[in-house]
Amino acid sequence: MFYLIIHFLLQPLYWLLIPFRRKRGGVLVIHTGKIGDYVNASALFSPFDQVDVLIDRMNAPFPPRDQRIGQAWLVQDWSGSLWAKLRLALTLYLKNYADILVTTPNALNLFFGLSGAPGRKAAIRTYRSGQTAQLFMRFYDQLVEHTKDDLTVDSYLALAGSRRIGGSSPTKVVDQVDPERLRLKVGMVEGLKAGVGIIAGNPSKKMPGDEWAWMIAELISLGATVFVFGTEADEPAFHEVLEQGDFDRERVISLLGEVPLEDLPDNLAAMDLFVSADSGPAYLADSVGVPVLVYAGPCHLKEQRPLGEQCHFIEPRKPVGKKSFIFDTLHNDNDPDWYRTDSKRRVPVQAWLRMRLSVKEP
Repeated sequence: MFYLIIHFLLQPLYWLLIPFRRKRGGVLVIHTGKIGDYVNASALFSPFDQVDVLIDRMNAPFPPRDQRIGQAWLVQDWSGSLWAKLRLALTLYLKNYADILVTTPNALNLFFGLSGAPGRKAAIRTYRSGQTAQLFMRFYDQLVEHTKDDLTVDSYLALAGSRRIGGSSPTKVVDQVDPERLRLKVGMVEGLKAGVGIIAGNPSKKMPGDEWAWMIAELISLGATVFVFGTEADEPAFHEVLEQGDFDRERVISLLGEVPLEDLPDNLAAMDLFVSADSGPAYLADSVGVPVLVYAGPCHLKEQRPLGEQCHFIEPRKPVGKKSFIFDTLHNDNDPDWYRTDSKRRVPVQAWLRMRLSVKEP
């Protein structure tokens, strides 16, 4: 409600600034989700010649490598104080966009979208849209209803009057892969390469070490060298896996803390496949055409998942009591049995791995 009051208090100033608004044009996409969510939202950039974006600072490395993006605003630069928020609201008003599309519909983002006073204001309305958000949405021109069983990419594309074509993934965050960004450790290894991401940022997506030990042993048995992606903070979990694993450690190469986010798509692209829980790197790997094996855990795959034709998903052995959704996310609950597989459930996984790691023709 606070932001809605501020918006109406700004109306006299907006009237005074009308002569200073630029000629109407351009598109602004407001999406302040984290990496995996940003990758999915990237599908919304393609229907337009170019878009400006208001995004989370975490995703700042991607727009400079994406020709579809003009200006990138970082929400943290404008949300630290009321004055900063007012400055961005006025700046967006003067920009006079033709379209402002809000894919992360919290009160602040809806305030920014409304303040821009574009030719068309559109947002998705979710199962978590509260009273304040609903009040803001009364002033929007288009609302796309999004349920827990709607694929986020489809909801995002609906804001542009577009839809997915074919079975391939519509997401991308870089124009092209740059071999110059490849880490030396990756470039020096010949033969099959498998990437794994043993830790996700969300604690509910932490997989048990014994499952990782089995997976890495399986990948090595199929002839792959395994590259471990992540940050330095993942070192304890990695050592836990090493302690539990019965495999050739020389075939496991740690890249923990060595690949900055801006170079992650390029290094993932060098893999023959990538394995992780539902995480940002999994979506990045999918966006550069790498086959992805995802342990779903509590995540609701009907709502969001990597969309490449070669993706494979491992769902929990038993029903999950409380699922994790995009706009209603689990953060601290974790049950190792969400991720553990038994011999029966490993059969299709092993078949998929063998198919993906079959010897490639030179």
